[in-house]
Order: sequence, then structure tokens, then C-alpha cells
Amino acid sequence: MQKILYTICITSCLSTSTAQEKSPVFNLKDYKYRYQKYQGIGFNGGLSQDASRSHGAGGGWGSIALSGNYLLSQSTERWQQNGWANLNLNGQYNYPDRSFFSGNYPRNVSNFSPRISLNTQNKFYLPKREGSGFFVEGNLMVDASPTIASYGETMVNGSFFSKQEERVKKGWGSAELGVGKGRLELVTDAATAMFMLKDLEKAGCLSRPLMREDVLLLSQVITSQNNFRFFDTRMKRIRQLQLVDSVLQSRGLLKTSSIQNFAILNDNLYFTNLSPRSSGSLWSVKWRSSSNVSRGTNAYEGRLFDTIHTTDSINMAISNTLANALILTYTNSIPINLYWQRGWSIQLFGTLAESKFKNTIVNHSVSEFQNNGFSANLAGSYNLIYTPTTRSTYSFSCRSFSIYNFESTTVSRSLNEQLVANVSARRWISPRYQVHAGLSINANIWTDFATSYNLRMSQSFDAGFTYFLY
Repeated sequence: MQKILYTICITSCLSTSTAQEKSPVFNLKDYKYRYQKYQGIGFNGGLSQDASRSHGAGGGWGSIALSGNYLLSQSTERWQQNGWANLNLNGQYNYPDRSFFSGNYPRNVSNFSPRISLNTQNKFYLPKREGSGFFVEGNLMVDASPTIASYGETMVNGSFFSKQEERVKKGWGSAELGVGKGRLELVTDAATAMFMLKDLEKAGCLSRPLMREDVLLLSQVITSQNNFRFFDTRMKRIRQLQLVDSVLQSRGLLKTSSIQNFAILNDNLYFTNLSPRSSGSLWSVKWRSSSNVSRGTNAYEGRLFDTIHTTDSINMAISNTLANALILTYTNSIPINLYWQRGWSIQLFGTLAESKFKNTIVNHSVSEFQNNGFSANLAGSYNLIYTPTTRSTYSFSCRSFSIYNFESTTVSRSLNEQLVANVSARRWISPRYQVHAGLSINANIWTDFATSYNLRMSQSFDAGFTYFLY
């Protein structure tokens, strides 16, 4: 990799940096330097609150979450990979709005649910003519989540009481195989280079007008440096500053070596953490096979306050669902300019599922049944990102999906419509710490086309921080 960096620097010395004609403004969509690799470890903590209304009843959740994440993204001419591993510890408490309950049973719920998730997504591009863009895709996802939940119900007039504890172990895994055409290019480093050069230009540090080749070359140097991992951030900063300064000097861009130059370069390299930017479009057709397994126990105790009657029971439930789905996806991502990014996607898929259930009430009975079903899904999303500086990001996103379900065993059908809108803000307060806040509004409609219809509205707010180890 050092040879690559020095070759870039030597090439810049031999380039026609003295050209008098100004090149066209650099477009982020033109950046296609494909040897890119990013990885990092982060730790997150946050608080969130959710409030909802359904059938005149209200309530909400308060939760606290801690998590650790490993992220990996890399791109070469023939291979693109995205992957992550996540460990999440989440605790929740439900608070019912008792003013909406008249003789009913407001429920208090608390639960604790650690969760482990692994995900890897891979695209292998076929060795055909330049620009063909055909690929084979293989993805693997695994998720495990044991949950301990406690429920308590009390009638408003105080005549009924119950408590319940539920312990559930869930596991989910899926594998996908598909083909497609197109590519999403990573252009984050080109945006970083443009911010850096614009800051130098604004401060009057440049000796000549910027050219397209200046941005392209500086972007490649930043990308090549990001392929290295440094636990010692001091060494990383020294190396980056030396290489970036040598490129700018060789291009004849800097008037003089000054503390102002150093301050701008240091700020843009050491304190810059842009949100991922991409450019391009792709479509794919995938086949997904998945398995969802759940094992749980449920202990229940209930009694009437004005009698001595008490009911106790322990249930054990086992469920296993096997599903196969055909998925058609189109994704488009466009950097509008240096500050704005938009993207949208649409997905259509049909799923065949077979579910088996076994429920055992200790010392009472055992029941088993099976459901076979089909579901058709249509989902779409749109997002808009605004990045006024290298440290702040504001985003708006909305997504919707429709799910039509049909169960052949019970000859029943249902329709679920959901619309979600989200706004969020992120701010880097140091090279390792990021604070964030977000607001989400959710509308959900469900009907069985016969007797049941439910409209649920909810809104949630969350705020927290992220610490990046590297």
C-alpha cells in the first residue's frame, strides 16, 4: 500500500498542474476509486420514549439501551462487502394511560432482552467488459434474542389482580442468493476532499483555482489512508498530514507552508466523520430461505380480591417457522451536491411459510397445530441527507410497506399497512464521540377484511451518544 501512495504522489508531480484552463467542477458521481476499506468498533448508549393510541386506549414505553458494534465495508473491482456484528442490551418499561381504561385492565410491562446480530452482504462482479455491472449476490444473517418479561394487570376498581412472567429464547437465520446489475460507488472520501479544499480556498491559502484533478487525486490519497487501521490515533494523524501536505505541495496548490494550512488540514482529517455517501443504482433478484425458532415458558398467577379464588398455570410454547421468499429490489442513490444526498428504493417480494406450534400447559393439556401461509409485500423508502459541515448531519426519511397475508390452514386473510417518518440529527463533538437525537412518527392499519380493524398511531423520541474505538 505504501508503494501505491508514493506512486500517486510521484504521478501528481508529473501531472500538468500548471494548466491555465479550469477543469469542470468535480462531481461526486465521478469518483470510482474502488479499493476502499472501512472498519470500526463503536459503543452506543441511549434513551428512548414511545407513546401510542389504539382503539381509544393509550400508553407508552420508556427504554434504555447499550450496545457494541463492529462495522466493515470494503470495495474492489470484483467484490463489494458490507458486514456488521452487534450486541445490544435493552431494557423497557410500559406505562399505561389509565384515563383511557374504564373497567378494563391496564397492563404494566417490563422486560430485558439482550440481542446478538451478525450480518454479511457480498456482491461478486463478473469479469466482463467494463461497465457491464452484472453481479452474483450472497448474504447471511443470524439473530438471537433471549427475553425476560414481567406483566402485571389490575382492574381500575381494584377487584382483579394478575401477574405473569415470560421467558422466551428466539433465534432467526436467513441465507440469500441472487443476481443483479448495477453498483453503488462509495464517494465519502471525495466529499471529505472537497470540504478540505473549499476550506483552504475560503481561507485564501490556495495559489491557483481548483481543478478537477486536484479533488480526484486528494480523494484517492484519503481513501488509501483509510485502508489502514491505527489504534494509535497520533500516528494516524501524522501519517495523513504528511501525505496530504505532500500532494498539495506537489500540485502547487498551497501558497506557503503556514500554521493556517496545518489547522485546516488537521481539522478536516482528524475531526471529520462524514456519514456514508454513495452514488449509483442497482437492481437485484434474490431467493431467501429463513428459519425462525422460538422456545418460551409463561408462568401466570391471578386472583379476585374479594374471593379466595386463585389461578396458577405454567405454559411452555414452541414454534418453528420455515419460509422461502422471492425478492425483487431496485435502489438508487444520488449525491445532489456536496451538501445534499438523496436516495430511494422499492422492493417487491412474495413469501411461502410453514409454521408449527406446540403449546403445553403443565399438568393439563398439550395442543399442536400447523399453519401454511402466503404473504405478498410491497415496500418503498426515501431518504434525504443534509451535511452542512463535516461534523453535522441532518436526515429525513420515510418508508411504507403493505403486507397481504393468507393462511390456508385457517382460511383467513389480513392486510397490514404501515407508514413511518423519521427526522434525526447527529453531531461529532470530538474524533471519537458523536451525539444524536431523533423523532419518529408511525401509522399502522390492520384489518382481517371481516370484523377486525385497528388503527395505531405512535410517536417516539430517542437521544444518545456513540463512542468509536477506531
